[in-house]
Amino acid sequence: MSETAVIFGMQRCGSNFFLSACTRFDDVTVFGEMYHRAGAFPFCQDDERDFAIKQDLARSIWESFRNEGLPLFYDWDFAASYDREADLRLNEKLAGFSYSYPQKYFEAVKDIAPDSRIILKIFPEHLSIFQILSILHECRPHVILMIRNPLDSFISFKKLEQTEAPQDIDTSDIKIDFNKAEYFEYKAGLVAYFGAIKAFCEDEMIDVTVVSYEDLHDDDGRDKVEKVRVIMEQVFESPVRAVEGKAGVGLFVKQDRSGSTADKVANPVRLPRSQQRLID
Repeated sequence: MSETAVIFGMQRCGSNFFLSACTRFDDVTVFGEMYHRAGAFPFCQDDERDFAIKQDLARSIWESFRNEGLPLFYDWDFAASYDREADLRLNEKLAGFSYSYPQKYFEAVKDIAPDSRIILKIFPEHLSIFQILSILHECRPHVILMIRNPLDSFISFKKLEQTEAPQDIDTSDIKIDFNKAEYFEYKAGLVAYFGAIKAFCEDEMIDVTVVSYEDLHDDDGRDKVEKVRVIMEQVFESPVRAVEGKAGVGLFVKQDRSGSTADKVANPVRLPRSQQRLID
C-alpha cells in the first residue's frame, strides 16, 4: 500500500530544492505540481518524460473511472506521440479533471507511482481551500507545511517577475519597489491558507510537519540533503535511505544572494516595522 506526502507550500518557499533532494532517496516517487491549473508538472524537467508520465496518468484515470459516466473522458487521446500540441491538449484535460474531481485525481496519481512512497506539492493557486480540505479528509496524506518568512518570499517572487527565465537567472542585483498594501494582501491570503490546513488537520487528527525555509537553508554546516532525508524519515515514520549515485533532478540553488531585506528593495523605508510570521 502506497503512502503519500503532500507539500502545501507557497511561492519561493524552497519546495523545488526539497523535491530535488527527495529524488535521491530510495523508494520515493517525486512528483511536482500535479494540480497546476495549466496542467500537470511531474517534475522531470524534460518535456517528453513529463508527457509520458501524464499519459500514464490519463490511462489510469480512464481505466479507473471510465464506467462512472464522467463528462471529461470521451475525447481523450492518451496514446498520442509527443509534440507541443498533444502536450497542451493533454494538459487541458488533466487540469480540468483534477479541478473537477480532485480526490479521484489524487488516487490516479498514486496509482502511477512506481514506488511505495510518494511526495507531491499543492499550492494555494492550484485548488480552492475547500478542495484541499476535501482531499485531506478523503485521502489522508501525510501533510508537510513548507513555509518561509512571508516578506522574503514576497520580495523574492516580485524579483522573479522582472526576469524572463525564473529558474536560471541570478536576481541578486535586482531591487523592487516595495508596495506595503500589496504585500499585506499577499500575506493575508497565505495566513488563511496555512491556518485552515493546520486547524483542519488538528481536528481530523492528521499529522502535520512544518518545514521552514530558514531552518532548511541555515548555514549550520549540516548537509541540506541529509536534513531533507531526516525530515522525510519522520514524515513516513520509516527509514529513508539516500542512494549513492542515484540519478536525481539537479539540486536547486539560491537565486538571490543579496544581503538584508532592505538591500533587496528600492524603498526600504516602506518595509513593515514588525516581525512577519505565517503560523505560530
